[in-house]
Amino acid sequence: YYTDGHVAVGVSPSYYVDVLHPAFEQGARDAGKDPNTLEKFAWVSTAFDPDEEKALEAARRYGGLLVPEAYHSIQDPRQIEEAGRSVSDAQMAEALCIGSKPEQIIERMSAFAEIGCNHILMVDMSPNPDLLAEICAKEVLPELRRRYPEVA
Repeated sequence: YYTDGHVAVGVSPSYYVDVLHPAFEQGARDAGKDPNTLEKFAWVSTAFDPDEEKALEAARRYGGLLVPEAYHSIQDPRQIEEAGRSVSDAQMAEALCIGSKPEQIIERMSAFAEIGCNHILMVDMSPNPDLLAEICAKEVLPELRRRYPEVA
């Protein structure tokens, strides 16, 4: 496989640092490319609601994203949904962005910017997507742009 970048779904910042980035950098060097010039995407599935339990409940519907078999061996969406029920709230909190305050969203996105991701894709799984869009427009994006003007 050949690429000039990477993106992963449901990956914690620690996984990026410990596993993905070192493999990506080695692969780039082996291909004669400078890893510092290549694209590093963080796909951050996000559930936001002022009521923390509502945000968590919305995230639980997407537990199947964190089941590796859902990407290569489970074909039936009902089986993916069932497998997703085995994902603990702690596992979801590590891999996804679940928050009830704008500051939580800002800090989660900042974690990816600080480890070298130069693009952050926020995917909304909130119970009220209009609310996350409003919070992002008013608070999250202005703060992230202030902190990390080089990150798209």
